[in-house]
Amino acid sequence: MNQQRFRLYSLTLTLSITSSVGILTGCSLSLKSEDHSRESHPVVNNPSTSSEPLAFCEDFVDKEYIERQKPEPVVLINETELLADVDLDGGGRLGATAGGIQDITFARGVVDEGKIPFTESFVIEGILSEHDLPLELSACAETLCLGAGAGIGIDNSGNEKGYIQVGLSSNIIVSEFERPSLSLIAVVDVSGSMGFQTNPQSRYDSAGEISRDLLKGIASELNAQDDFTLVTYGDEVLEVLGQTNGAAQDAIQRSIRNLQSAGSTNMEAGLELAFQLARQNQSQAEESRILLFTDVQPNVGADTPSEFEEMVAAAAEDNISTTVFGTGIGMGVETFKAMAHHRGGNAFSVTSLNIIDEFLGDNFPYMFSPIAYDLNIEIQPAEGQTIANAFGFPGHYAQCTGFEVKSVFLSKNRGALLIEVDDIAQSKLTAELNLSYEDQEGVTIAQNIVVEHSEPNFDKFSVERAAALALLVDGMAKATALYAENPEEAAQLMRDALERFSSVIDTLHEADTLRDELPFAQKLLELIESGAEQGNFYGGA
Repeated sequence: MNQQRFRLYSLTLTLSITSSVGILTGCSLSLKSEDHSRESHPVVNNPSTSSEPLAFCEDFVDKEYIERQKPEPVVLINETELLADVDLDGGGRLGATAGGIQDITFARGVVDEGKIPFTESFVIEGILSEHDLPLELSACAETLCLGAGAGIGIDNSGNEKGYIQVGLSSNIIVSEFERPSLSLIAVVDVSGSMGFQTNPQSRYDSAGEISRDLLKGIASELNAQDDFTLVTYGDEVLEVLGQTNGAAQDAIQRSIRNLQSAGSTNMEAGLELAFQLARQNQSQAEESRILLFTDVQPNVGADTPSEFEEMVAAAAEDNISTTVFGTGIGMGVETFKAMAHHRGGNAFSVTSLNIIDEFLGDNFPYMFSPIAYDLNIEIQPAEGQTIANAFGFPGHYAQCTGFEVKSVFLSKNRGALLIEVDDIAQSKLTAELNLSYEDQEGVTIAQNIVVEHSEPNFDKFSVERAAALALLVDGMAKATALYAENPEEAAQLMRDALERFSSVIDTLHEADTLRDELPFAQKLLELIESGAEQGNFYGGA
């Protein structure tokens, strides 16, 4: 008989905020847990395929057991305690962020160069992953720590909404972290548009130059516990360097230095070879991963987002993870996004040579270190309240009460998933969250959280910050979607989003990283108001 282990947690969280701060912690509280072993059951319906509302853990959760284990409502912590845990360099704990798109660097790069990005460039999960949005203070029993917070405020249209943040963190001490051994297959686009030969007449760093230097930096971190393979695709597909021990740096770096442009873009064939090699891989490394370096502009073979999404999804089912590096400022964003959100998957955009060192310092090796899979969140709001929107969930979701994150990765930042609730009565927000995920050992962890918030305000350091970021990027996406058809209305949408964001910025500490987003938003508004061209810089255009 198949056996499946799981743990149950139950937590009641009550907010009745009269000060500026109210943080809800999940695993750091006095929780009761119990290991179980029972016949394997599906944990939750897949929200992307099921047409019925999610029935969280209904096959195996003893709801009377959960009710018995609920502790008393938590006591809110204070602002000083919150700020004390942010310094990761001081021996703090690593955070965690959802997989999928990890930044909005591409949109920033296009705006910096004077064009208005297309709407798909504005990805809310990306900006949430770029910022530290802490809810947790101390370690929990599990590697992935979950918590929740809530608040009530206005959206970009001035309507009152409730906001619930699910916070992601970890119990891993930075100084004690040992990265997994890696088996990396780098797949590099060497088509003509990548521009591996330096063009002194171009003011932009080419996608090829960025890919080469970024891959050199990643490969330099490998050692004898790792292995590395290099595949290229252009007019033809080549296994440039077969599986090589990570300590053989001379051979690895030489193969990367020698990359040159070679014709068309058969990304399908390049990925097919990489996935084939991965399936045949006899490596003993703990993490097997495809690294794709590309401007994501396929023109031979498969060329639609859905085709590449299917390829990456099929590989994920075989425990082959994919990280996509979209390089340069001429990227095909729809295909980039389609490949990013499957099990074990994530994606980053790198737009210039001068940000590579900082990028690697922030993201290696955490970007190759998943700690949880299939995080499912079912939310049951109070009677009469409805789910208006959800922000930060990679990929697609079909249900109004059930959401899914395929993977959660270690990160320097503590991540956020945000749910917007409508029909708030008398400034009171109540909801029950049922969460489950699979840890690295295949154990299903289940947790219940009840959130109650009864004041028209936010926690300034978490939920309000997450909501401000989400609504800003949501406003950017809506404005740029409307720009070609109605530039005047697009400008007004952007003004509304900027006004709301600025009102939050005015209340934050002068060192808060959210302030860094203000010039970006202001410049986008200026471009819209001035009638700037919409597009990107594919091929250096």
